[in-house]
Amino acid sequence: MKKFFYILVGVIYAHLGNAQYTISGTVSDSTNAVSSGYVKLFLIDGTLVDSIGIFSGSYSFNVSPGVYYVAAYGDTNLYPNHLKTYYGQSPHWQTANTISIITSGISNVDITLIEVPDWSGSNNKGFCSGVITYGYGGNKAGDPIPGVDVILEQVPGGIYKGKTRTNSQGEYKKSKLPNNSEYRLIVDIPGIPMDSSHTVSILNNDSIFNLDFIVDTTQLSAGIYVVINGLTNIEKLHAEHPVFIYPNPFREEFFINSNEEIISIRVRNLNGEFVKNFSSVQSLQNINLTTLPSGTYFIEITTSQGIKTLKGIKR
Repeated sequence: MKKFFYILVGVIYAHLGNAQYTISGTVSDSTNAVSSGYVKLFLIDGTLVDSIGIFSGSYSFNVSPGVYYVAAYGDTNLYPNHLKTYYGQSPHWQTANTISIITSGISNVDITLIEVPDWSGSNNKGFCSGVITYGYGGNKAGDPIPGVDVILEQVPGGIYKGKTRTNSQGEYKKSKLPNNSEYRLIVDIPGIPMDSSHTVSILNNDSIFNLDFIVDTTQLSAGIYVVINGLTNIEKLHAEHPVFIYPNPFREEFFINSNEEIISIRVRNLNGEFVKNFSSVQSLQNINLTTLPSGTYFIEITTSQGIKTLKGIKR
């Protein structure tokens, strides 16, 4: 009898582990259902899980338990002035809403595509451009990154005013920008946080070049960094943004190196749950995670200069 009970429990857990739930919703512009386009499903770490077409303004994913992002893309021929938009009405994954699937699916994950001004027929002459490449370290260092979305956010105001995308050489360009305008450039690569950004000021039909970004994908401090004054070595950029954890990967503990005052540290798992909290942390102090299982974690470090999120792997 006891053996049968254990077998039954095992079958139940196996079934739950393979359970399929649904994330579904609608995609619209400001007035109507989107008739053509696609929707992508990402894990919280930026891994692409699935991509499906929009059917009659709707979409539906079959998913397992986890934490996800959903992003909608309108057909560029029909919706040329609409941004890729995440659930939560954001064009950038870091400010999007996450979707937690635990024991049931979720519907009404509705997205309204964000529209930006159409300057294609204007006489504006402002222009900006740059290149996005992989950073120092790894076998991709210096390689261009095609297909990266770059969004122009009005400063101040936070209103999205334009978009562009890198070509096969990693180059992006945006023309016909109006005078007396200022924008912050947002680079969206799911799972890789922006460390810093360029600000573009168009005052007198300015053309601004070399607004370059370097993308660091190493485990030590993955992030998107601006290239400042011609610096292209990610190690020099890190010297200006010196918050690291090491070793990484680690077994039981890691150390934090920071030139900024550390206020607190929170550790989040891939389900989005905070599993450890530390306060009154000093630079070079060891952070012990012996009680946590092996896996990938996000280390949220609050310093006197803001919040930085690093990815850590426990062996």
